[in-house]
Amino acid sequence: MKAIIIDEPRKIRVGNWEAPHIAPDQVLVETRATGVCAGDLYIYQGKNPYAAYPLVAGHEVAGVIVEVGAEVKGLAPGTPVVVDPFIGCGSCYPCRVGKSNCCANLRIIGVHSPGGFGELVVAPARNIHRIPPGLSFTEASFAEPVAIGVQACRRGEIKANEYVLVLGCGPIGLAIIEVARARGARVVATDVRETRMETAS
Repeated sequence: MKAIIIDEPRKIRVGNWEAPHIAPDQVLVETRATGVCAGDLYIYQGKNPYAAYPLVAGHEVAGVIVEVGAEVKGLAPGTPVVVDPFIGCGSCYPCRVGKSNCCANLRIIGVHSPGGFGELVVAPARNIHRIPPGLSFTEASFAEPVAIGVQACRRGEIKANEYVLVLGCGPIGLAIIEVARARGARVVATDVRETRMETAS
C-alpha cells in the first residue's frame, strides 16, 4: 500500500508499505481522512519516546470498512467508520475497570502499528465506530480529539451556568469550549496567541 513514511526523525517520504492482514477479531479500514496531531509532529521531530522508525503515523482516522475478520459481528464492508487508536490489552487492572486508555500494555495505532497516513488501517472491531449520516470523513476524523473535550467535561461534571476556565485554545481547548457551551456553561478562555483567541470567540 502507499503511505507517508517517517524513516527517522525529520526524514519523511511517500512510499510503499506492506499491506496489512487482519486477525479474526479485527477490521480493515480504507483511510479517507486523517488528522495531523501534535503527536504526529513529535514523531516527525523525534520527540516521541515510543516511536520506532520507520513508521506510518496518523491516529485520527476516518474511513470505510473493506474487510472484517471471521469473528466480527455487526460490522460490514462499505460502512463509514472512525477508529479509536488506543488499544488496551483487556487484562491489566486499568482495562478491567474500564480505563483501557491507561492500559499497562497500551498500543497506539499510528505509533505501535501503521496509522492513517497509509491507505489501510487495521484495528480491533471494538475500536471501530460508525460515522453518523450527514457527517463527512473530514469532520469524522476529529472524533478522537473532540472525544477528549467530551471526556474532560464529563469528568469535570460541567453543569449549566457554571463558569469554566479553559487555558489554551488549541484544538483540544476548542473542543472543551464547544462541549462546555453545549452543556450551558459560561466559558472563559485564554491563550497567548491572538489568532487562537479569535477562533475561540
